[in-house]
Amino acid sequence: MNVNKKVFISFCDKYYKVYNKIESFLLELGLRPIIAKNEPNLGNGLDRKIERVMKKCYSAVIICTPDVYRTEGQKSRLEPAGNVSHEVGLAQTLYKNKIIYLKEKNCTLPTNFAPKVYYHFEILDEDGERVLLDEALIGIIKELKAFGILKVKG
Repeated sequence: MNVNKKVFISFCDKYYKVYNKIESFLLELGLRPIIAKNEPNLGNGLDRKIERVMKKCYSAVIICTPDVYRTEGQKSRLEPAGNVSHEVGLAQTLYKNKIIYLKEKNCTLPTNFAPKVYYHFEILDEDGERVLLDEALIGIIKELKAFGILKVKG
């Protein structure tokens, strides 16, 4: 059986170092992380390009970091970047239950994906160089095994 090993990664550029760590981990597992900005445009607008790139992948990892400050009435919160929220909607349509959500502890998820189960991580410094990913990495392995992408011989 030939399993599609492409995994779409959604993240905000502000924390590219967190993405780099997740990418390295996925590569070590024999998977092929895909991000839209590394793929050709082929004359498409951004929305069409992202959809085309995502359709080539079997699953997605959504990295939710605190990027956008939102205020509603008296309440303020940090939410993921707009591109991440947009890609979540498309991922929910394309991949159904083959999405892995990773959430930084200071990030509040918007209502369109707050009910999802997610794995926590923690950014320890301003640029994302030092990050605690233990729970997230274990969660990635658990989910990829359940998706049938990662086979562990035992």
